[in-house]
Amino acid sequence: MTLQRTISIAVIMILAGCANGKFAFPVDEDAPLPPVSAKERCEAQRQLAGFKVGERPSGMVGGVLFDGATDDVRARADGKQLVSLRIEQKLLGADLLSLDRLTLITPRADAGGVDFQTGRRYRVFAVPLRGNFYTWAATGSFDLDQPLNCPSN
Repeated sequence: MTLQRTISIAVIMILAGCANGKFAFPVDEDAPLPPVSAKERCEAQRQLAGFKVGERPSGMVGGVLFDGATDDVRARADGKQLVSLRIEQKLLGADLLSLDRLTLITPRADAGGVDFQTGRRYRVFAVPLRGNFYTWAATGSFDLDQPLNCPSN
């Protein structure tokens, strides 16, 4: 599954959730995120890693892509993580990133989220929804300080 397809599916699920009066993706309290294989996650990460400033991939319209360092990672009462990042480089959607800091929400890694660690640097693709930014594993967000851990096939 390409990053464009993953984001397109996410947008459809978000719109469907909004039409029903609640978020279906990625913040529905009870519904798990769709499973993502290691191969799909790696493909999305490779696309983000190869991103060149000035590109406008259609699957990323409306989102933001940036490199940033985590200042704080806290668990919320609902189990999701609240992640505070210092933005180092704005790659896409700079008009939505008015500050040099951003707080986003992600599910726990075992629930389809990104495993953010304080003090690490990440390339993050996030989607703004109802005043918050959200990311999850299928977006391809990854740790810049670690090599991509991709399966051979």
